[in-house]
Amino acid sequence: MRTVAVVIALGSLIFGLPVTQSAGAPAAAVRLGAVVPLTGRYANGGAQVKAGYEFAVEDINARGGVQVGNRRVPLEVTILDDESDPTKTVSRLEALSTQGLVALLGGFGSDLHAAAAAVAEKNRVPYCGVAFALHAIHERGFRFIFSPFPKSPELASETYRFLNASISADQRPRRVAIFQERTDWGRELGDIWTARSRENGYQIVLRAEYTPLS
Repeated sequence: MRTVAVVIALGSLIFGLPVTQSAGAPAAAVRLGAVVPLTGRYANGGAQVKAGYEFAVEDINARGGVQVGNRRVPLEVTILDDESDPTKTVSRLEALSTQGLVALLGGFGSDLHAAAAAVAEKNRVPYCGVAFALHAIHERGFRFIFSPFPKSPELASETYRFLNASISADQRPRRVAIFQERTDWGRELGDIWTARSRENGYQIVLRAEYTPLS
């Protein structure tokens, strides 16, 4: 399912972007750059995202590419590994931002996407992130970051909607424990889960953190 989401995200971004080119020189390709965690703690998720990007590019090119003026041109994507390290996410994106790309694509994990947001904004290059549930970053007025992915408020609400719909009221537990990632996204989701618990009549008996994929 995540690969399908990546394909949809890539298609939505590409077909909504203008392609710039030097005067009199027709574009040979629409060039994209992606920074994805292919090694490190997020490697498994990053591999899915990479596969989605590659599938999307292959599928779009098999259909003739994208329309640029009165021509159709292929997509090209350069994919770099940030090793699941936010510092390297920034440096890899900075390197790609100097190459005249139409857009930047993100990898996997809200902490990596959050690190990428300022790079996209500074360089005024659109950035699309998948597997990116952190909501707070979208409240900061950034204009070049896009993410067609459910955010913490939706995820928290769906948790209780699913629980309430799946278990009858007389069988439903009323005491819950919250285990959240030791990340900005984990704390954000934990706070919203806590609020939604009270709204839905649940008592929180434990709230603890863990280091993701450690």
